[in-house]
Amino acid sequence: MKIIRDTREQYGFFTDPFVTTAEIVVRGLKAGDYSIEGLEHFICIERKASTGELYGNLAKESSRNRFHREMEKLAKIKYRYILCEFPEICIHTFPEGSGIPIAQRANIKVSAKYLRKLIYEVEEKYDIKFIYCASRSEAERTTFLLLEKAWGEWISTNSESV
Repeated sequence: MKIIRDTREQYGFFTDPFVTTAEIVVRGLKAGDYSIEGLEHFICIERKASTGELYGNLAKESSRNRFHREMEKLAKIKYRYILCEFPEICIHTFPEGSGIPIAQRANIKVSAKYLRKLIYEVEEKYDIKFIYCASRSEAERTTFLLLEKAWGEWISTNSESV
């Protein structure tokens, strides 16, 4: 299995050698941050590092349209996920722990409740699953396990037709 990590991933997963059963390829993806070579139409994972990043994608006018275009592309993929490197409780306590500097928080016009509403709207509109993890390392393991499971399903489904 060759895992594709998008070139725009600034602090990407799979830099540590714990992944020994896959090759990591860094190249551009049309949508998302992680997929499997040759199966870009089958599985794609979009990673979010913080509630601040998610807030920027969902609520800031400057990046909201780009985010929704990305979601439209993901909606065409069978298995699609938004994988968060933080637990769901962080959505409920936004902007605490968001990574947004305290001095800039006064400019935030979105409450935690409204951010949750925006997330639910994305889940419903694009039929995409948000997965929350306790930490970055758990998110990395979860990403690998999702890719590995999809790979196994693809292999078992397509080996029968050969």
